[in-house]
Amino acid sequence: MQEPVTLSFATGAGRLQIEIARESDPASPSHGDARLSMAVASGDFAGRGGCWVERDTLDRFSRAMSSMQERVEGQAELRSMSPGELALTIHSVSARGVFAVEGLLGTRVQGDAHAFPHAVTFGFEVDFAEIQRAARQLSELTAGTAWNVVEMTRRNGDHV
Repeated sequence: MQEPVTLSFATGAGRLQIEIARESDPASPSHGDARLSMAVASGDFAGRGGCWVERDTLDRFSRAMSSMQERVEGQAELRSMSPGELALTIHSVSARGVFAVEGLLGTRVQGDAHAFPHAVTFGFEVDFAEIQRAARQLSELTAGTAWNVVEMTRRNGDHV
């Protein structure tokens, strides 16, 4: 696994922390995909969870965050491979650089005879500075992975 990157979005009303570690082993079938560990607190609700996100999904999220950083508007969505584990949307809510962080973090808990869905939905506003910081971190994470793929291809004697 690649060294994890931690994204944090926080305000007085809520906090979301996401640790992202990409699979860096080129022999792994999940090469480039990312393992996320998350913690959220919003109002009186809190939860923790983990999930996998496909490489292309994380790359699209990173590009959308970069676009929001440049335009001070827009929307970025991130979804887990398995339904119900993570649904995250970050979007502009005012022309003054205020953004909303909204989502669902969940898991299934197995009982003796039945699995029960457990989830927390959340939402809070954050300042533009947090969008800028997260966009830079994601850009570095996704650029680093792209470089690793190119480097591995070169090492194997293939042309890029």
